Amino acid sequence: MHGQKRAEYKARLRDPVVSKKLEQKAQQWNTLTQTLLQKRKTKLEITSEEETLPTEKVAETLALTEKLLTVNPDPSYLWNIRRELLHDTDNQEFLKQEQILTQTALSNNPKAYGAWFHRKWCIQKYCNDETIENDKTIMLHAELILCSEFLRLDERNFHCWNYRRFIVGVLMELYACKDGMYNGEWIWKQNADIIFGAQMHSRNKREASVDYTNNVDIQELIESEWNFTLEKIEQNFSNGSAFHYRSKLLPIMLNLKTCDNVDVWECKVEYLQQELELIRNAVFTEPDDQTAWWYLRFIITWANPCNHKDEQENKEAIDMFHKTLFEEWNTIQELAESEEHCKWALLGLHMISSEMLKLQDAHSFEGDVDWHDVSNDYLERLKQLDVDRLARYESIKM
Repeated sequence: MHGQKRAEYKARLRDPVVSKKLEQKAQQWNTLTQTLLQKRKTKLEITSEEETLPTEKVAETLALTEKLLTVNPDPSYLWNIRRELLHDTDNQEFLKQEQILTQTALSNNPKAYGAWFHRKWCIQKYCNDETIENDKTIMLHAELILCSEFLRLDERNFHCWNYRRFIVGVLMELYACKDGMYNGEWIWKQNADIIFGAQMHSRNKREASVDYTNNVDIQELIESEWNFTLEKIEQNFSNGSAFHYRSKLLPIMLNLKTCDNVDVWECKVEYLQQELELIRNAVFTEPDDQTAWWYLRFIITWANPCNHKDEQENKEAIDMFHKTLFEEWNTIQELAESEEHCKWALLGLHMISSEMLKLQDAHSFEGDVDWHDVSNDYLERLKQLDVDRLARYESIKM
């Protein structure tokens, strides 16, 4: 148990009063579970005879699963039984009921896999129902607000981040063509890479990919998500989920900014400098937290012209990237000098010097330093500072 010593926890369980109450709860749970399984068996027997389970029986079984899941939202079989009963329902009110149930369940356990999956299933079922004429985007935006509330309570709940991306994917599909798969998949434009894969299986097949770059609603949605990640990162620089989401949004933001014949590299440098400033704020605040250092590696790899065929011969782009990287190297040098025992600063410097060495091998820069020796020097310092990883540092020596 979090925040509780094991000895104290065991001592509490040995208390006769507590033990008696837990025993009674366990007996009640067992009785309810047996009753539910018996009801499901009856349903299967009726279904096999091609009969329909009476509506009142369905309502009784749903009420029983609701009672059990409110107490403990973890058992997947309970959610499976509930979906089995809801699968053929035509009741438009089912979504509202399931939203209340899953929200209650997630209030008890915000990381219950079954509850998050069930909520996705309900959203997909609702959006795929063509008989529903309500504006589904209003409901989905309300889901984003709920996600924001959950992430306010726990900004690193990756279940909620995952669900948020699912909702955004469904919204993009609704904005784009109104009859998509609604499974959370992010296909940004025609014949493009999949940004995020499908979270829900769907038998519906989209006939052609949609170019989302010309859809104003989708652009506003993406920009809103971009700003949301910045807000969460500034609240907590160790929020790896927000950094990961931002890394996926960054290429899309660049695509949005350059779809009107804007110079791609100028725009990329603008984003590079903006993100480096965010990283500096993070690493100077929490130098021993690896999250921002991971993002530094991503952003430099993403921006390096040598990693992109269409930019490899762009001398202006390479010079600009070299200058930006050199400035970043000097900045982190200052951090490494003030934080002598911070291995992440040395790893960051080694990563930058390695990238500079690749540039040096491909292009000549006046007055450039010997990045080969500089890179190996950082590894020697790391070997002294982080003795548990001597073999690793030796293996990546140049």
